[in-house]
Amino acid sequence: MKKLKRVVSGTLMAVITMTLLISGRASATENNKKIKSISWTDYDKALTIKKGEKVKLGVTFSPKKNINKTLKWTSSKKKVVSVSKKGVIKGKKKGTATITAEATDGSNKKIKLKVTVGTKVSDIVYTNTQDGSMDKLYIGKTYTINTRISPSNASNKKLKWSSSDEDIAKVSSKGVVKPVQNGVVIITAEATDGSGVLCEEQFEVATLASSVSLSLKKETPYQVSVGSEGAYIKRLAEFSLNASFSPAEASDKGLIYTSSNENVARVTNDGSVLPLQSGIAVITATTVDGSNKSSKFTLFVSGLGKDECTFVAHRGFSEIAPDNSLAAFRLAMENGFEYIELDVWPTSDGQFAVSHNNSLSDSTGDDVNITNITLSQVMNHRIIKGNGIDKYSGEFIPSLEQVLALADQYKGSKLNIELKDTLTDSQLKSFLELIKKYDMLERVRIISFKKANLVNIRKLDEYNGKDIPLGYLTNTLAQDSIDVCEQLNAEVGVTYNQVTRDVVKMAHDKGVRVNAWTVPDIYLAGYLIDTVKVDSITANYKFFE
Repeated sequence: MKKLKRVVSGTLMAVITMTLLISGRASATENNKKIKSISWTDYDKALTIKKGEKVKLGVTFSPKKNINKTLKWTSSKKKVVSVSKKGVIKGKKKGTATITAEATDGSNKKIKLKVTVGTKVSDIVYTNTQDGSMDKLYIGKTYTINTRISPSNASNKKLKWSSSDEDIAKVSSKGVVKPVQNGVVIITAEATDGSGVLCEEQFEVATLASSVSLSLKKETPYQVSVGSEGAYIKRLAEFSLNASFSPAEASDKGLIYTSSNENVARVTNDGSVLPLQSGIAVITATTVDGSNKSSKFTLFVSGLGKDECTFVAHRGFSEIAPDNSLAAFRLAMENGFEYIELDVWPTSDGQFAVSHNNSLSDSTGDDVNITNITLSQVMNHRIIKGNGIDKYSGEFIPSLEQVLALADQYKGSKLNIELKDTLTDSQLKSFLELIKKYDMLERVRIISFKKANLVNIRKLDEYNGKDIPLGYLTNTLAQDSIDVCEQLNAEVGVTYNQVTRDVVKMAHDKGVRVNAWTVPDIYLAGYLIDTVKVDSITANYKFFE
């Protein structure tokens, strides 16, 4: 039994011994990994030290573990710079020496450091960035940063340049900065003598405008673009210009505005324009970013006078109140329109209501026809649609008599009453009787697309039908419609885009006045009056002064 124990004990010792041997071999194998690279920990390729100064040089290995980190240190000039076995250098006298750290593991890896015994850099200053010339760095240009290094006798004046974001700006080894895109970047110049001295400054990278163009900020019936570089403007109708820059990334979009004629139009530096009197003024906008780009915008300012043309308010002043409402008619009269146009339908009880359409669905939302119900029923329908409805929400479909009564309060106002339906003789007489009641036969022009209405009025001698002003409406101005108007002694009314100078002259040669409806803007109003020579225009807007 004792013998057996000794045998087991001997076997165990053998196993332990073998394990240790194997472990030792493995460890030896791992510690024999070759060095792949060596680099200086704190310095680049050069270092300046003072005479008598000692510096422990640090190195970094790759890989970091399981290697032989013993290095052989040598100096090319021991009398200038000495180096110890542990990599401690000491400045001996002025001069330059090369320190070499070489691996001893057989990998043949080594690094060199140029060490100068002399004067270190104590300060770096950018000398040309304080005068404002480099407040912004513009894309498409390059900028050289000049430096002053102190002391002036520094042994190594070489600098290492870097950018905090090369997507915004790049910098060369000589301090030449190339802007790339808009943003803010820090440019750093660092001494390479190991002193750690650096200079850094923040710069804004910006884009210069390559061009700028002007346009109306908003087109309205009173401000209308003419071509790409001008607009036709109503006098005293203040407006704003919009400036578009190219490229869109242009950093500084400030402009200086000037007017060629401040008697015609004045402009502020936010692009707001006040047209003062009729005439032509050229507005110029010039960039302030140093690119000296500019754009010109020509204003044709018009002040249409009431003596130049007859101005008719289309269904009342329908720009600001629901059309064919008492509010729209009142506003038109208060604003000096010579004529107010309105649309009339007969009701089932022989009365007359005012509405553009027979159906009330467009104005009141009710699917009912005026000609099928009585006047009192019509007048119970509230107007819920149209311009200014929020302000004029209490308007109802008016009767013709209400409009006549309103016009009786404004003696200077006249009415263009459009008969929308063909009236019977009795309806026509009732209609004229109502107008006569308010002594308005001479202040009313009766207009209609229905020729029969006009022909029948001329036959009514008891209402002096031969002298009542009439107007024949047509969608095209041609010889036959002019002939009808000549026969009826009536004005011709035609949609504005069908009116030409030649047909207007043809009408005038026959003694026929021409009305253009519904004119959408001040430019066309001026053109129709000054060039085409129409006698009156019908519009939703107040183009006159």
